[in-house]
Amino acid sequence: MRAVKSIISVGVLDKIATNFINLASKTITYAVVQGLQNMAKGGRFEHGFLTSIMGKLGGKLRSTVAAATSSAIGGVFNAISGSLPVCSTCNP
Repeated sequence: MRAVKSIISVGVLDKIATNFINLASKTITYAVVQGLQNMAKGGRFEHGFLTSIMGKLGGKLRSTVAAATSSAIGGVFNAISGSLPVCSTCNP
């Protein structure tokens, strides 16, 4: 049983690490491109780089919070509707 738990946890950790690496590589690539574009326009590389990182991470955080909020609200509505008595004489 202990071996099964360790295999499961390794699989979960692997998935989390893979998702993190994908997000990090996409974010850094996007940031480098934005930094170079900012330099081409006469600005500083750092400004474009940091602005794009903040935008990418902010968007990811916003979507995560929105998903968690909608899940919580859905759970509340399911709990409320599940506790209401069912009308056996009503026609749907």
